[in-house]
Amino acid sequence: MGKKHVHIVCAAIFALSLNTIEVFASDEEHRDLGIHEHGRGVLNLVSIDNQLAIELLLPMVNVLGFEHKPRTNKERAAADEAQVRLRETKELFVPSIAALCKVESVDVDFVGMSHEDGHDGHADEDGHDDHDGHRETAHSELHAQYLFVCSDASKLNEVEVQLFDHLLNVDEFEVQLVTENRQTSLVLEAPETTIKLK
Repeated sequence: MGKKHVHIVCAAIFALSLNTIEVFASDEEHRDLGIHEHGRGVLNLVSIDNQLAIELLLPMVNVLGFEHKPRTNKERAAADEAQVRLRETKELFVPSIAALCKVESVDVDFVGMSHEDGHDGHADEDGHDDHDGHRETAHSELHAQYLFVCSDASKLNEVEVQLFDHLLNVDEFEVQLVTENRQTSLVLEAPETTIKLK
């Protein structure tokens, strides 16, 4: 099963089984439905056959400390470092060791924050925040997808979530979970960071 097919399966299962179409909605729909809430993230997990797919949605302020496009060298460096950090999957999610899961693919996207063109040709190394009078009101979000393939999926019983150690001021995650045997939703708050799959 390819990466694109797994993402389609994840979307279909959440939409049809949990009636949570907003979980995989467009960026505008995420904001309209109130998904964007500082300090609160969304985790969607789907475990099918030997694959575990995880989607992470979170306001960028909880990743970088700001949501506007990076304007200074320091902000651009922080965005680059966050991209690298969020791809270190083994530091973020730990599936059951006995299941022998390996990372198949990672996709990290800063929606609404393209730091490559973040300064829009108007260098502002002084950190002024009033350019065009609208920068500070724009929302941007982290959308990340992680795909694991497990050699012994029968032993995939849980996932340890270590995101609280790598993000800023995150209080909780709303979790939507779908496996072959159960469908549920829960709230994950530190220090309880383990999601039971069975």
